[in-house]
Amino acid sequence: MALPLDLLRTLQQAPPADAWATILDHAWTLCSAPIEPSKAASEVHARDRALGEIDHWLATAGWDLWSDYETSVPRTAQALGDWWASRSPGRAVLILDAFSLREAPWILHQAELRGYSIQQARPTGAELPPNTTPFAKALGFA
Repeated sequence: MALPLDLLRTLQQAPPADAWATILDHAWTLCSAPIEPSKAASEVHARDRALGEIDHWLATAGWDLWSDYETSVPRTAQALGDWWASRSPGRAVLILDAFSLREAPWILHQAELRGYSIQQARPTGAELPPNTTPFAKALGFA
């Protein structure tokens, strides 16, 4: 499986912030679509292969984009802080550290089945280095 030509052209020609936005949109489109339980194994495998193509591109031809990651990709801690500040009391956030986009369809579906109102679902970037302590500090926790 290869990257779609229009995606590849966008990534090659776009400014870094736009290229990163395109990568995140591509990954979200691949991973957030509902999965039929009877086809879960094959669908997850197909999505992993498709994400592997963008990962391979980032590790080779798109390597230079990594120098713009911190200034181009919306950060999870900042997105959570902005969301929290823009809402009135009675709000909650579920933070799944080291969450994989693979689980997005199940979490979104189950949240809706249980009556939760999803205000926003999208990928954001990890703090660097990508582990719990920098993320907690970025959120203002000790």
